[in-house]
Amino acid sequence: MRALSLSMILLSSLPANAGLFTDRPTWMASVTGLTSYDFGVQTPGTQTNYNNSTGLVQAAFTIVGFNTQGNGYNFSTVQGNAGNNPFYDWGTGAIGRSDTVFNTFKPVIRITFTGGPKTAFGIDLATAGVSPGVIFVTPQGGSTTSVTTQLNPTWTFYGITSATAFSYVDIIPQTHDAFALIDSLAFGSEGAPPSETPEVSTMLSVAAGLALLASCGKKYQVGLQAS
Repeated sequence: MRALSLSMILLSSLPANAGLFTDRPTWMASVTGLTSYDFGVQTPGTQTNYNNSTGLVQAAFTIVGFNTQGNGYNFSTVQGNAGNNPFYDWGTGAIGRSDTVFNTFKPVIRITFTGGPKTAFGIDLATAGVSPGVIFVTPQGGSTTSVTTQLNPTWTFYGITSATAFSYVDIIPQTHDAFALIDSLAFGSEGAPPSETPEVSTMLSVAAGLALLASCGKKYQVGLQAS
């Protein structure tokens, strides 16, 4: 089981009814219609580049790489090992990787939901080259969250739910010479499914309320008879 840890700083106000999550199980309990994806397994020590505007295409989403100056950058999947690309050996098979931060050029990983806007998104984050590092995560039209990554092999979980739907999420490493790493992305809709039976505490509250109303009614009738 991979270890997960998170350090976040919110840079601007969240959309209405938005929530940030620091662990995957709690986030998953708040999401319906969940779609999950990791990058599978490829030959250790190898890298696959998606260096065009199409990027990595899946049934429900695409991932492309570019930079904050508008130039084309690579998005890659890579699987490291101890002897070749050890930066990318996180014990989870293949992972996604941005290009590196160089001066003012910051690479962007954009995950676009081709099946329509979402209101919940979660992902494991890390940095290579420099670790710990800082990654900015920004849902479309939403606030930017600064995520501080942890040392290998500890992934950092970022999760959000929001009443405001978004069509894509941008992931941008900020630390000089660092690459952003991603794995185990998931998305769906805000809101846990309703329970099939009322909670015991809710039933007790309703019963107490009915009893109070009945008591008030009896006192009212007694008052009328005495007047």
